[in-house]
Amino acid sequence: EQESLAQLEKEKATRQTMEAIAQTVQMVSHDVRKPLSMTHSIMEILSSAKTPEDVCKLIQECKPDLERAFQTVNGFLSDLILAGGHISLHKKDTDINELLKSIIHDLKLSHPKLEQKITVEFSEMQTLSLDSFKIMRAFTNILNNAIQATNRTKGYIAVKTKQTKEASIVTISNTTSFIPENKISKLFEYKYRVTLIET
Repeated sequence: EQESLAQLEKEKATRQTMEAIAQTVQMVSHDVRKPLSMTHSIMEILSSAKTPEDVCKLIQECKPDLERAFQTVNGFLSDLILAGGHISLHKKDTDINELLKSIIHDLKLSHPKLEQKITVEFSEMQTLSLDSFKIMRAFTNILNNAIQATNRTKGYIAVKTKQTKEASIVTISNTTSFIPENKISKLFEYKYRVTLIET
């Protein structure tokens, strides 16, 4: 009986390890797509250049965007390697409005044929001490999900910031679909996929 319990515990530990590996692979593949799709978009932009001078100018304009995308992925991979899969935080003072502007800029570059309108309404915000790369990943994923959930012809995405005495609030919303209220609590469960309700 003790051997059976020990075997069950061993199998449970193995399943947990495999699930952790699967989650890590999923996160890595999600982040790797960003610089790849951005590279594809930049190549399309470069193909429209008519002179060598235009090519050089476009390269200089796009280079910071690509460097930022690769830096985000490299930072994430370094965390996994150095911390054995446990994410560490590297906090610094961050202007959340400027961070969101940068994210939206990169998003439009990664989606050159984006049809949904993105509206912004920024309030004056406190400088926050946070890990800007990880916050950037989170907001980028949320905005990408909003794009997928929004009707291309009649929908739009809204990004708002608001500062109160108690908190710095960032709201990202979309029209034409929503998540049922009774499903919200399950959003952060691994492998859970919610079915949106269209309006």
